[in-house]
Amino acid sequence: MDENGCLICKLNKSGKYRIYADSFWVVDIPFDINLDGLLFLKSKRHVESLDELNKKERNSLGEVLAEFCKLSKKIASTNKVITMNLGFKDPHLHFWIVPVTNSNREYVKKISLAVKRMADGFRNRPT
Repeated sequence: MDENGCLICKLNKSGKYRIYADSFWVVDIPFDINLDGLLFLKSKRHVESLDELNKKERNSLGEVLAEFCKLSKKIASTNKVITMNLGFKDPHLHFWIVPVTNSNREYVKKISLAVKRMADGFRNRPT
């Protein structure tokens, strides 16, 4: 998918739900999911995976991700945050920063179990 057809590129340009931007990254509050502390960290440039980042983007990612994990914890009044990077539906590098709270703990467990089941299906398979 090119930049013109990318939903995340379009959202990046709008900046409507933006809480942060630097040279490489933007952080938005999702407009359609009501969960305090949920944040989306997205690359400004249209790339689809980590290996497509340039050196400056790679070097800054950890710092930005860590800062917004801290903010997510503070907003949600929790001590646990998970991050997810999938990119199937929207093939543009982005991370979900998800606070684990009493109200969404079961949902997060279901995500974790689904990923574990998928991984289990590939464990010890002949190559």
